[in-house]
Amino acid sequence: MYTVPPSSLKILGRYTVILAVILACQAHALDRNSPIRHFGRRVWQTDEGLPQNTVNSILQTRDGYLWIATEGGLARFDGIQFAIFNQRTTPQLHSNEVNSLYQDSHGVLWISTADGLTSYNGVRWSLLTTQDGLPSNDISSVYEDHRGVLWILTANGIASDFQGRIHSITAKDGLSSSNVISILDDADGNVWIATDSGLDRFNGDQIAQVYSSAVSALTKSPKGVVWIATQEGIASIQQGKPGPFFNNPALLDSNIETLLADQQGRLWIGTTSGLMVWDKHSLTSYTTRNGLPGNSIHQIYEDREGAVWVSTDNGIARFVDGKIDLLTTSNGLSAPLVLDMFEDHEGSLWLGTDAGGMTMLRNQKFTSYTATDGLAGDDAKAILEDHENAVWVGTNGNGLSRLFHQKFTTINAKDGLSSNVVFALADDLKGGLWIGTPDGLDHLHEGHVSLLTSADGLEDDYIRSLLVDADGSLWVGTRHGLSHWKNGTAINYTQKDGLTSDYIGALVEDKEGNLWIGTLNGLNVRKRGHIFRYTIQNGLSSNVITTLFVDSKNTLWIGTKGGGLDRFKNGLISTYKYLTVLPENIYGLIADESGNLWISSDRGIFSTSMADLNAFAEGHVKTVNVLAYGTADGMPTSQCSSGGHPAVSRSADGTLWFTTPRGITSIQPEHAIYNKVPPPVAIEQVSVDDVDVPPAEKLVVAPGHTRYAFHYAGLSFIAPQNVRFQYRLDGFDKTWIDSGTRRQAYYTNLKPGKYTFHVIAANNDNVWNMTGSSFYFQVQPHIYQTLWFYLILCLMLGLVGYELYRFRMKSVELQFNAVLAERNRIAREIHDTLAQGFVAISLQLEVAKRLVDHSNESAKNHIEQALSLVNSSLSEARHSIWDLRSQTSRDKDFPARLSGVVKQAKQQSVAEIDLDIHGAYRPMPEATENELLKIVQEALINAVRHAGASRIRVLLAYEQTHVRMIISDDGRGLVVSRNSDSDGDGHYGLTGMRERAKLIHATFHIESKENEGTAIILDIET
Repeated sequence: MYTVPPSSLKILGRYTVILAVILACQAHALDRNSPIRHFGRRVWQTDEGLPQNTVNSILQTRDGYLWIATEGGLARFDGIQFAIFNQRTTPQLHSNEVNSLYQDSHGVLWISTADGLTSYNGVRWSLLTTQDGLPSNDISSVYEDHRGVLWILTANGIASDFQGRIHSITAKDGLSSSNVISILDDADGNVWIATDSGLDRFNGDQIAQVYSSAVSALTKSPKGVVWIATQEGIASIQQGKPGPFFNNPALLDSNIETLLADQQGRLWIGTTSGLMVWDKHSLTSYTTRNGLPGNSIHQIYEDREGAVWVSTDNGIARFVDGKIDLLTTSNGLSAPLVLDMFEDHEGSLWLGTDAGGMTMLRNQKFTSYTATDGLAGDDAKAILEDHENAVWVGTNGNGLSRLFHQKFTTINAKDGLSSNVVFALADDLKGGLWIGTPDGLDHLHEGHVSLLTSADGLEDDYIRSLLVDADGSLWVGTRHGLSHWKNGTAINYTQKDGLTSDYIGALVEDKEGNLWIGTLNGLNVRKRGHIFRYTIQNGLSSNVITTLFVDSKNTLWIGTKGGGLDRFKNGLISTYKYLTVLPENIYGLIADESGNLWISSDRGIFSTSMADLNAFAEGHVKTVNVLAYGTADGMPTSQCSSGGHPAVSRSADGTLWFTTPRGITSIQPEHAIYNKVPPPVAIEQVSVDDVDVPPAEKLVVAPGHTRYAFHYAGLSFIAPQNVRFQYRLDGFDKTWIDSGTRRQAYYTNLKPGKYTFHVIAANNDNVWNMTGSSFYFQVQPHIYQTLWFYLILCLMLGLVGYELYRFRMKSVELQFNAVLAERNRIAREIHDTLAQGFVAISLQLEVAKRLVDHSNESAKNHIEQALSLVNSSLSEARHSIWDLRSQTSRDKDFPARLSGVVKQAKQQSVAEIDLDIHGAYRPMPEATENELLKIVQEALINAVRHAGASRIRVLLAYEQTHVRMIISDDGRGLVVSRNSDSDGDGHYGLTGMRERAKLIHATFHIESKENEGTAIILDIET
């Protein structure tokens, strides 16, 4: 089916390799200033595709994939799905119990298992066991030193692998013990080997024991200092020389399990009874009494931002600037014991747990608050920051909440509110707050609540929106009209006053003092005391106006239900209804300090540049770059709230607030952590006619295949569901195809040729990897699709055309020759019948003329003979005409007809003519016999008329293989000119005889001597 040429160590699709160092420089770590509860968390277990829930090790390779070592096999993760490798799927894995993972400087992934060491270079799997020189098949870990030597830690010693040569090192070879705990190398070229019997140093030539006390932990600081923990205490090794022990009594009483030297030079010491931190001056201890979730320390990890994460037997503690923040099973950790911690290229932290699967902690742009944080209720409707920078939240049924200095307080009906349902909020600019409810308008001032209702002049008690005018008066939108509350009285406006609907929604005042009023049936503006109306007839995308916003340039932005976003500028309405990247149902609009418009909707929160929106509306650009946000970015739900005013708010510090049915969420656009790492792109699978294609540098597809499928991935893990792709097939596509978040591309019926499939990807923050990944393949043609086939076909068509031309020319020539032959035949017939008859008649008449004066009787005889000749000539002429129209045979045989010809010749001549016939008669074709008779007739006439013969002999002989005809005479002989076919006197009887002989395929031969006669000889094969 496929022809695959030999490939080098290249994986399918040629992964885009991004150096870890560059990624680390580009990537953020988890925000050290954000509490753990504000991080995004997600758990993967067997239900999500993990092969087993005990995760021993996590590693991200340079191609961007995340690899997970479990007790049930190895998994590769692309953010969406897992690829599982185990004993059943991968024969080179002799055990499903994977202990650790390591990638060396050459990009080879080393998988340490309980039964052998497996390596994977991107294409090929390989296995090393004791048969290859390892001291044991139980592999704990792998380490590569600065020289590129690979050190393999096993249950029975270590092995070094340098350029494929394995050397086993155990206690027999000089190690203090075959039970190796850890291994490290320093900047001086020494390799330090920690065992349960001491610390050994390998300098490249020999192994020497440095400490004889059991080593429990080994670590190396960012500056290259090696720290060791033994029963005698903790010591450092600098410039290849061990230093004195730091043997604080607290250390001597603890079993040290792990060490970490952080970026600030502190040494973190994990023990079975707590955590200690030594800063070169003092030793600080932490236990559960000081905030740790557990006392038994398993692992210590420092992230890129310098936060130190400590794994205990009861959860994780994070240390930042002396503050401890916890992650336990009570607030999101899937299991109490974390076995491994790993920070990926994008700064997210991955936690491998014991029996709890894998947990991911990631930065989130949005900070959300729900009832668990103190919010009065999760169904938030309206939000507003007042002049004191307190955030007020109106809920649907749980009253009003105030957030100030990260603390919530609640006001509800028990505190004097007319209703616990709050739909609208407005700052009265005097230290008070206007609150719109379904039961009236509340005013909160200095803790006291007062109520205004329709009894006070309002159009209706159901308050939907509020707006404080520049003069301090209040506009109130209700179900039955618009009220203007000023100086203790209300002026009401309804449809009777020009409004498009009495159901009032959003209210906003522009910079010219005009009041814009959104209703259920169109947009209104009150300008200089007059109301003007706008509906879909004026260009609105929808008559249901849900929100209004006026930007710094006095442009009005209009949110609708069902029509999306509209713009009112310079008296003209522009719609973005057909810009599909924007939502159709908009609940709130607000701008940030950078000129971006933020949109809350039923599909989440969107942001885009207002400058781009203006350029689009004015026809300068054809597309707008839009960022979408949802639960992956920290929102409690991807749906925002509708029906409240305002549904969005902007704080003095630039924070944007949004209401949702599950709480409120906020973002600081100027300080939000954006993912600047372009996602590595991998072409994971290629199939032809539903058959997977093996990895190859170059794929050649045999002819006859029609369906091609490409499956690709963008290796971004912060929000993998938001990774977007574009692809192009060189040789087929003229432009890039935007596939959105779809991870497959399909092609059918590709013509023969060379193709390269390219795919690029953008992460959740629209950062594109423009290099992407590519896959080259070639589709072979059928024989009838090749160039040489077409050349041969053209040649054959040319030959056929030429042969047709030749056939046509030959046909024309044959027709011409047939016409010419027929003409010649007619000429011969005339010559042999009429012409000869007329000659004989002429001779008789000539003789009669001479005798008429001397003998009337003789003249009369000659005249009678002439008449007889005339009748005979007419008969011959009729016979010739009959031969032209009919091919019927004569009644007489050939000898009889020949006798008739000779007899007729005797009557017309004074010469003596004899006929001899020999042999047994056998018939010849009628045409042959006819032509022979004509030849005999012509020869007799020539012998009498031209040769002056007195004796003529005609011989017909039927031989065994042929028939011979001889006509001989005793005349004066025949002289034939070389330059002429005539018989010497301008007549062409000889030419006619030759032509006739040729027609019947007879050999024609003339023997003649001057004054001795002539013999004409014909031989016809029978």
